[in-house]
Amino acid sequence: MYEERRGTPFRLCFLPSQMQVGVEKYGYSPEKLLNNYRSSFLRNAYGSKKVYLPLNDGTHWYLAVVLTESKQVHLVDSAPMTDRNGNRMKVVGRMMAFLHDLFEKLYSELEKMNEAPNIRNFQLIIPDKVPIQENG
Repeated sequence: MYEERRGTPFRLCFLPSQMQVGVEKYGYSPEKLLNNYRSSFLRNAYGSKKVYLPLNDGTHWYLAVVLTESKQVHLVDSAPMTDRNGNRMKVVGRMMAFLHDLFEKLYSELEKMNEAPNIRNFQLIIPDKVPIQENG
């Protein structure tokens, strides 16, 4: 069901940009996303050290990078705007809670529930040295 290479699970997981839309606009459950993405995006999820999740606040894309070993979520944003930070933090909070539930479901199916990362309690970090985009 979930692929491994030479006995070692994949260490990176790239989630699709449409995942946030499915969750927030259409109310997709963790079960629905597992069914939709099990053989594609989520085949690399088990054992991942990094999970990349693109997010959108309605006008701008940014990236959440979940680091499972250090229990951190890095929010990478090339156009930070203080007037949108509140909305972006709400989106990040909702999606990290959903990602937590998704990983719990995934690990439960694999009968490895005790290994599931507790993403809800991960520390949110906004890196200082992110290149800033120039609009024009």
